[in-house]
Amino acid sequence: MLPPVVLIVFGTIEVARAFSVQHALQEASMVGCRIYALGEKTQQDAIDFIDLSLAEANISGYSIAFDPALKSDIDVDLEPVKVTISIPFSSVGFGLHGTISGSNIKGESVLPADLLGAATSTGT
Repeated sequence: MLPPVVLIVFGTIEVARAFSVQHALQEASMVGCRIYALGEKTQQDAIDFIDLSLAEANISGYSIAFDPALKSDIDVDLEPVKVTISIPFSSVGFGLHGTISGSNIKGESVLPADLLGAATSTGT
């Protein structure tokens, strides 16, 4: 009777950790997307804020993808920009990842680019 109970307890902890990491990735992607969408900020500014946010959550080993990939590719005000952060589940789990090995946890955010907002808001 003890082995199934222990497996259920550790499985619940593993799932709770996955949800916690997914929430942290989602929040960090939103912060990064806000920065990336602003005309006067750079892609490195967004990466720095994402790194800071995830360092506070003790998460490392993640990858960041921007769409459009380069800040210079944002041509039109209000063009959608997307930031995706992903990490392999095996990097954040506690060891029971055999059933979901190879899967990733990700957070993704999409916002419109604000190329003109910073310039027009300071004039008044």
